[in-house]
Amino acid sequence: MKGLGIVPVRTAVRIPWQNGIAERFVGNCRRDLLDQVIVLNGRHLKQLMAEYVHYYHDDRTHLGLGKIVLREHFNRSFVNEKCIPKMR
Repeated sequence: MKGLGIVPVRTAVRIPWQNGIAERFVGNCRRDLLDQVIVLNGRHLKQLMAEYVHYYHDDRTHLGLGKIVLREHFNRSFVNEKCIPKMR
């Protein structure tokens, strides 16, 4: 993992929902990308993952967010790097 520039991040203690979020991303990545493509080598995998992360944040709609893209959700939720509650 270090060779690909991936830094592992531990989930917080006694907060099990964080593991579910990570597992959901891994499952989506596997279904959307890795089940569709034959990875040739580590460099190819790194390129594919970079493109997938860009797609996941900027183009893929998320049903749980009201079918908006993740980047738009974060632009609505964060101002000056501080989380503010969304008005309904």
